[in-house]
Order: sequence, then C-alpha cells, then structure tokens
Amino acid sequence: MFIILAIAGYALLGLAALLDKFILSKKVSHPLTYVFYISVPFLLLFLAMPFGARWPASMQSWLVALGGGLFFLAGLWLMFEGVKKSEVSHVGPLVGASVSLFTVILSRIFLGEILALNKIWGIGFLIAGSLLISFEKSKKHNGAHLGMLLGILSGLFFAASFVASKYVYIDLGFVSGLMWTKGFLGIGGLSLLLLPLVKREVFRKNISTVKSSRGIVLANMCLSATGVFLIQYAVSIGSVSIVSAFEGLKYAILIILVAMISKFFPKILKEEYTKWEMGQEVVAIVLISIGLAL
Repeated sequence: MFIILAIAGYALLGLAALLDKFILSKKVSHPLTYVFYISVPFLLLFLAMPFGARWPASMQSWLVALGGGLFFLAGLWLMFEGVKKSEVSHVGPLVGASVSLFTVILSRIFLGEILALNKIWGIGFLIAGSLLISFEKSKKHNGAHLGMLLGILSGLFFAASFVASKYVYIDLGFVSGLMWTKGFLGIGGLSLLLLPLVKREVFRKNISTVKSSRGIVLANMCLSATGVFLIQYAVSIGSVSIVSAFEGLKYAILIILVAMISKFFPKILKEEYTKWEMGQEVVAIVLISIGLAL
C-alpha cells in the first residue's frame, strides 16, 4: 500500500518539478521567493490543532519536529538554486539519488531500519539510474559544477527531513506529526519575509511576475502539496528508505516530459539533448524500472 502511495506522490511531484523549472526561469527571479510561495501554504495545517492534535511531549520531540520542517525548507532552497545554475533534468536526478542514499544511511543510524537484500538491490538500481541521468556533458557544463554540489546538499537535507518526519510520525501519529513538521516548514517559509530580497519580490514584483502566472503557480502548489501529503503518509506507514528511493521515479517522469516539450513546444521550455544524452537517459530509465520492480 505505501509503495503505491509513494509512486503516486512522486508522479505528481514530477509534474510539479516541470512547472518549477518554468516558473524559476520565466516568472520568479530568486529561488528563495519561490520557496516562500511553496512553503507558506503549509501553515494551513495548524488548522488541525483544535481537533485533537497531539503535542510533542519532550524537548527532543520538539527539536526533531522543527528539524523535519526546516531541513525540508533548506532542501527546497538548495534544489532550486541548483536548478537555476544547471538543468532540472540533470540536477533533479542527482537530488533524487542523494536523497535515497542519505536516507538509507540516516534511517539505519537513527531509526535502526534494516532492509532485506532484494530491497537493497532495488534501492541500488534506483540510485544508479538517478546518478546516470545526473551526469551532464553539455555546452554549459562538463563534469562537476556548483549545481551538482547544491543538488547533493539538497538531497542530504531532504533525507534528514524524511528521517526526522518518520521519527515524529512514530511518536505522534501521522496527522499530528504532519501538522508539526510541515507546519514548521510553513513558519520557516514565512520567516523568509525578514530577508529584504524576498520581501521586495513578494510585495513589489507580484503584479508583474507571479500574479501574471497565478494559475501556473496555484497548479504547482496543489500538485506539490498533494504529492508531499501522499509521500509523507507513505513514510508514516512504511519504510522511509524505500519511500525515498522512489525519488528517481519523479525525475524519470520529468525527463520524459521535458524531452517532449523541448521537441514539440520549444518556446515554452527548451533543453538540448545530444544522441549520447538520449541513450544515457534511456539506460537510466531502464535501471530505475528494474529498481521499481525489485
């Protein structure tokens, strides 16, 4: 059950990632501003508080819940910075591979989670496919670059958020755990208004940028929120290592969509693909498919 939820959640996030690239390249000039728009709606989760939501019982629980939200916020920011400096079809899969690898390590250390051998092989294929997609050889980049480093760091923070959230779900249950971890994400996003750059973009450029694409931003927020909800529920009832490993599926979907739009609607979004890159990504998708089957 939790695997089906994870697949559905990451499929929705694959669509959202496509809109991320479009919005960041054409509508919002700074990634922190976009993080603000994505994270602030999660404040609505605090509306569940009067309906029997449980409170963390110890300082450790409070800190882990806070970390679950703020780590996710940092992961978003680093990912969008990486996308700005490179291409989403390369940085994104690197984030996915990093999330999977770091989650396996952190969940073993902090949650004592042990996986069966076939599941470890499956995660290995998913990571290998994601890493293969992330390798970039283009006019803009050849080999390691800053966008790749940002992608790896983003994956580390997302993994920390996954593991922290799993801890809170075990401690408080799914509804209360989601309210606190993602509620803190909303508080962190709101605090970005303290930064002059974000405040200026939100209140002064809103009319000419984000407001002109309100439908796209709203659709992206709905896709992201639904995807996050499904994935977090999958984390709460299943293995956090296995759920995080499906991150590669999101980018397999993204690659297919980007390739189709680049070919048929280049004025909307254009990414160049050489024959080598096309072959590379086909092999990567096969590896991801094997991982999913395992």
